[in-house]
Amino acid sequence: MAVQCKFYQPQTKIQKEHLDSFLSESGKEPFKRRIFVQTAGVAWSQNAEDAIQGQSKPVTRIGLADLRASNIDWTTY
Repeated sequence: MAVQCKFYQPQTKIQKEHLDSFLSESGKEPFKRRIFVQTAGVAWSQNAEDAIQGQSKPVTRIGLADLRASNIDWTTY
């Protein structure tokens, strides 16, 4: 599994260019799945959204709302 976590300013809009190297490298063996973790709630451009669709290896986005709704006890961290 390949995971990408990056920090962006809140006004940043994620562009396809932000994803290209990760998608290219994680598309190779031994990776089977890819995960983008985003905690800032920044918007994604349509090109970025399109880039993660239809990939041969699944791409999952996990956002701040997903993390807050999880069963993880964040007080232990």
